[in-house]
Amino acid sequence: MVMVINYNSVYLINIRKTIMKYIKPITKIILSMVAITQMNASANPEQFTFQDTIVGEKENVESNLVTIRGLENEETLKLRGVGSYMLNGVYMGREESKVKNGDQVRLIHEALEEDGAKVSTVLIVGETYDVFTTQTDKENKN
Repeated sequence: MVMVINYNSVYLINIRKTIMKYIKPITKIILSMVAITQMNASANPEQFTFQDTIVGEKENVESNLVTIRGLENEETLKLRGVGSYMLNGVYMGREESKVKNGDQVRLIHEALEEDGAKVSTVLIVGETYDVFTTQTDKENKN
């Protein structure tokens, strides 16, 4: 068996080996960067904040409106405590739902009758949460 190798074939093989030597590490770095970005971006929106209030007894109370920002993908919205919520102006009760960037949420609950009593509703999106608390003041007759 006779093997014929010309100069151009050897030259091309050496170029390919040199290119692959540099491309493999660069590819690993790029894939690592993509994985880190995906882990950090998707599940946690920017912090949202509810303003606690003092109200008269047995009042139905609505929180300030918060806008969901910083999500890469849709994320599950959950409630804890008492109360319900509205999503983009639509009453949702207590059911979990999916939210995305730009969605607006308002919490709703009823103040207690006892003076000084507190009621809290917790909104959770991903690992981000805040508590809306209402305290009863019988002297407060809004």
